[in-house]
Amino acid sequence: MFKKIGIRTVLVFLFTIQTVGVVGLVSYLSLKNGEQAVNDVANQLREELSIRIDDKLKTYVTIPHRINDLNANALAKGEIDLLKAKGVNFFWQQMQLFPAISYVYCGSEQGEFLGVGKLADDRSLRLVTGSPSTKFLRSYYSLDATGNRAQLTKVSDKPYDPRVRPWYKAVKAEGKTTWSDIYLDTNTQLPTITGATPAFNPQNGALVGVCAVDFFLPKEVSQFLITLKLGKTGHAFIMERSGLLVATSTGESPTIGSEPNFKRLSATESQNLPIRSTATYLRDRFGNDLQRINENQQLDFVWNNQRQFVQVLPFKDGRNLDWLIVLVIPESDFLDRIHANTQTTILLSSLAIAVAVLIGIVAAGWIVKPIADLNVAAKSLAENDEHTRVDIRRRDEVGELAQSFNRMAECIHQSFVSLRDRETQLKQFLDAMPVGILIVNPQGEPDYINQAGQLLFGQDIDRSNPASASYQFYLAGTTEPYPEEIAPLSQALQGKSIATDNIELRRQNQVIPLEVQGTPIYDEAGNITHAIVVFQDITERKQAEKLREDYNHTLEQQVAERTVELEKEITERRAVELSLTKSEARSHAILSAIPDLMFNVTGDGIYLGYIYSDNTIDLLPSDFDPVGKHISQFLPEEICDRHLFHMHQALITGKIQIYEQQVLVNGKLQDEEVRIVVSGQNEVLFMVRDISDRKQAEAALYKKNAELASALEELKNTQKQLVESEKNAALGGMVAGIAHEVNTPVGSSLMAASILDNATRKFKESFDRGELKKSSLQAYLEKAKSSCEILLANLQRAAELIQNFKQVAVDQASLEQRTFAVKQYIEGVLISLEPQLKHTPHKVSVHGDAEIVMRSYPGAFSQIVTNLVMNSLTHAYHGIDKVGQLRFDLTQQEDNVLITYSDDGKGIPAESLAKIFEPFFTTARDRGGSGLGLHIIYNLVTQNLKGTIVCESEIGVGTKFTIALPLKLELEERKI
Repeated sequence: MFKKIGIRTVLVFLFTIQTVGVVGLVSYLSLKNGEQAVNDVANQLREELSIRIDDKLKTYVTIPHRINDLNANALAKGEIDLLKAKGVNFFWQQMQLFPAISYVYCGSEQGEFLGVGKLADDRSLRLVTGSPSTKFLRSYYSLDATGNRAQLTKVSDKPYDPRVRPWYKAVKAEGKTTWSDIYLDTNTQLPTITGATPAFNPQNGALVGVCAVDFFLPKEVSQFLITLKLGKTGHAFIMERSGLLVATSTGESPTIGSEPNFKRLSATESQNLPIRSTATYLRDRFGNDLQRINENQQLDFVWNNQRQFVQVLPFKDGRNLDWLIVLVIPESDFLDRIHANTQTTILLSSLAIAVAVLIGIVAAGWIVKPIADLNVAAKSLAENDEHTRVDIRRRDEVGELAQSFNRMAECIHQSFVSLRDRETQLKQFLDAMPVGILIVNPQGEPDYINQAGQLLFGQDIDRSNPASASYQFYLAGTTEPYPEEIAPLSQALQGKSIATDNIELRRQNQVIPLEVQGTPIYDEAGNITHAIVVFQDITERKQAEKLREDYNHTLEQQVAERTVELEKEITERRAVELSLTKSEARSHAILSAIPDLMFNVTGDGIYLGYIYSDNTIDLLPSDFDPVGKHISQFLPEEICDRHLFHMHQALITGKIQIYEQQVLVNGKLQDEEVRIVVSGQNEVLFMVRDISDRKQAEAALYKKNAELASALEELKNTQKQLVESEKNAALGGMVAGIAHEVNTPVGSSLMAASILDNATRKFKESFDRGELKKSSLQAYLEKAKSSCEILLANLQRAAELIQNFKQVAVDQASLEQRTFAVKQYIEGVLISLEPQLKHTPHKVSVHGDAEIVMRSYPGAFSQIVTNLVMNSLTHAYHGIDKVGQLRFDLTQQEDNVLITYSDDGKGIPAESLAKIFEPFFTTARDRGGSGLGLHIIYNLVTQNLKGTIVCESEIGVGTKFTIALPLKLELEERKI
């Protein structure tokens, strides 16, 4: 229906609707601004009035307590004597200064009473006294013009002991200034409130008495409220949180009746309707006790079909007054001027709308005709008439529009020409590429295939069938069709970029291996418009890979054959050596016990680790930890200099340094053999052995082989005693195990050294006889190179085993406990592992709450993190081509932190899973595995850090370790 409306009608309608909209908006904003102005004025007035009332009320309630403070101070100092009526002038002057006060009086702990008040019918002042001597009967005296006692006017017939009166007992119980509830004064029948203050002896702090003031507070406040301008018909009132009235701006009394049957008036029972309705509204909104009103409240409600603005201000004097100041002002007090302005706005708006309609009719005719001409030209251009132009000769915006249309038509013509040229050029580029390119639409139908693709598939594009039906692919090496759901083409149409090389194309009895890559193409809205699939014939690459596999297989066979030959040579060599001497075998047995003192130091001579041996007499006490200190602090200068010299030689040359020395220990010379091996970057391992017995044994060895057997038996007994003396059975097992593990590489090193020594001796003999040949020199060099490689590999293996052993056997008491952020600390440990991680493609990430903090041993914690990561790098991805994802996840569960470490490697077989924490259990001993890494982790978690560790693994999926550690580790005595 709206499509048939003419532009002339639309223009007139738009002129009219805009004017109506603007006028209506202006009118609406004017009305709203007026209402907002009313709200602002009402809020400001309420705020100003409530503050004035609050200030005035504070002034009123301060007066009685100032008077009480003065009187209590005078009473405590003896300036007021209740028995002798001393101090009457104080009371008289106070009554003269403050007319709102009806009675000033004090009572003592002895029952004495003295006061001045407006007690007569004519409101004249009277002096009242009483004491135990008068049997607590009060005497009333008139006062002269100067405030002195005059004639006795009355003696009460009822005893009055101030100590049992409510005003006295309340102050004595509280020990501080208090207010009474509002009551009717007996003489004046006016609502009155009493403020009372204790007086204390300044020397001992004992209570001397209580001073009080009766105050016509409700009347005074009501008179002040009446003087306020509260709009035309506004009201103000003060009430307690219980809803009982204190004062009103209407002068209404807060009490009903007279003593002794008077009653406090509730605000909801007020005779004034606005006050009663406001109190009822507050009670319904905040509850009966109004305790929820704790701050200034600006409210509004409707009463009698009129909006009422309400301001509620809590008032507390810091003692026990807790009142609410309430103002209520009708909105109608502010709206008269707003209504007059609204009528004027409606009249002017009607006139503006009529003028807008006339202007719209005239302007529409002038605008429509050239637009119609442009419409005809645009339709012609839309029908592919690239040469369409318009002839409108005007200098206004319509004329500029016509010129722009002509320029646009020319640009469209040029764009079509350029687009056809670029389409031809792009097709030439794609046809020139050496790989097949296929472009399909979101329905999987092919839109384009280049010449290389046509040659590869043997057919041109077939738009009638999906690409998956036109070109049949197979899984490499099988007769099974390639699954369509995981094919690169299907994945690309789902928004995934994927590449694979396990696809084969088969046509005319020819199998063509392909590398295929699929990529989605998106429009600006993020929708997939096409998918591009690139095919490359990788027949030559597959052939090259086959040749490489064949070559590797041949090389493995050759290495295996050579290994058999070497094993045969080694067996023959061992047989010859065994026949030459039995003492060398016995020496190997001694070596397996490792009775050496071992310690690690840096290139500067700082101890890194220290392992004691019961078979070595050492210069350091067995209960002393030298780690972190320089060797010069414990060793004689001569021995220290010798150690430093040979240590530097080992670091410079990379070769083992062996020398002997004599040390005076406990007044006895001890022969020692020292071996220094490079065990890391700027780090060496010292192995010191007491060879005093060996020196003696060497002398006896040539005399009697039987003595050597006896020495061997003694050494075995010593080893047995060493194991039994260890307090930790597990550590003892590890010592024996590491001794067995170290024995293999050390034995291999000795064998290699013996071979090299024998070859060198023969080489020297040939050289000395002048019979040295080139072939002999070449054979010697090859044997030397092989022996050195064996020596280096086995010594590095021994150093690694000793380092791991040091971690297991380290003294727990040497660890320091402190507080650290778990996530930040793990990230710091990973930074220290960057040298190892950067040589692998694997990624390590840490996830979890950065705020988790634990108090524990960070040294042990860092070893756990390091060993977990290195265990994955060594075993999890061996033999598989994969970029691994190693992940730490942290969560806090009550008093524990739960650390989940996982990798996506090849997993651990089920039969091995139960043994992984046992010492020396490993499935990768041929790759250098010692079986100590996970055992170290287990001991650190369960013993050092008092936690638990569980391992889960699935073949082909990965391995997960779940570690639970206490957030706060209790400090306890650590044991070795």
